Amino acid sequence: MFEYPLHIYSEEFNQIIPFKDRENLESLIQSQRKINGIPDSVTNEHILQCLEPVDGLSVYTGDETGIKADPSITVYQWNDDCLYELL
Repeated sequence: MFEYPLHIYSEEFNQIIPFKDRENLESLIQSQRKINGIPDSVTNEHILQCLEPVDGLSVYTGDETGIKADPSITVYQWNDDCLYELL
């Protein structure tokens, strides 16, 4: 469904957080369950479907030529309406 590392924008921390694999992402999913009160009957896959690409946010990478936005990396954020529908 997603390529790792998965980059998710956090409004709470005002930054893009990379998740290197599914195991790391599981802790975020559990946090979303607690924050939004999503019942255990909702699968993690359903919760992940509430991630949507964000326009206008970029991950910057650097090498010997400098630091620049990497257009090949998609940044995601939670769609709150979608999360609410899971309740």
